[in-house]
Amino acid sequence: MDWFAKSVNLGYFPSKDGPLKDKWVRIRGVAERIGLSPKAKEKLEWIIFYHTVGDRNVQATSCYGQRRVIFTALEDTTKIAFARVYKTNSSNFSKDFLLRLVCLVDGKVNYIHSDNGAEFEGSFSEACRDLALSQIYSRPHTPKDNPALERFNWTVQDEWLSLSEVGLDDLREANEDLTHWLIEYNNLRPHQTLDYQTPLEYAQDNYFKVLPMWSARTVG
Repeated sequence: MDWFAKSVNLGYFPSKDGPLKDKWVRIRGVAERIGLSPKAKEKLEWIIFYHTVGDRNVQATSCYGQRRVIFTALEDTTKIAFARVYKTNSSNFSKDFLLRLVCLVDGKVNYIHSDNGAEFEGSFSEACRDLALSQIYSRPHTPKDNPALERFNWTVQDEWLSLSEVGLDDLREANEDLTHWLIEYNNLRPHQTLDYQTPLEYAQDNYFKVLPMWSARTVG
């Protein structure tokens, strides 16, 4: 199956954050529709932070803590999605993400389509070769090459992160909370593009048997 992968750099939002107001959700939607570049989207997140969590305080915004990265993947046909939070976007972490994804779908990965980020070189590329996976890259600065995953990334932020009571303070807790959200996304949420089936229903009916949506664990 053809999987699209990406890493999303996020400002550090603590667990006390409440849901974003409709205004900011709409602005994110506009940014998605016009194909804003990844760098521009990152700037937009800081603007949202400034007006929400930062309480319009420039110093608080500029000095605000650490960052987190969410690696995401979406299967091109079934729209089955996977995501996981990491400390950085290093190629070692992207390799860990890939191995979890391969385990999750019982090795049914043929192609990995990603952007040109350095996180998809090094250890990640080595893992692709070891697993005999074809690695395909989007054109530089062309998010429209991967529109479905770009939309999913905004969905993760709008429907999981901005509503999460756990937040990103603790990576283990964040990933457990994100996994529960992914179970709902893949098992319970109908998609118009899938004839109003859920991704797992569509996959089961048309392609293959999928393992339960539980994140694999690695040592360390």
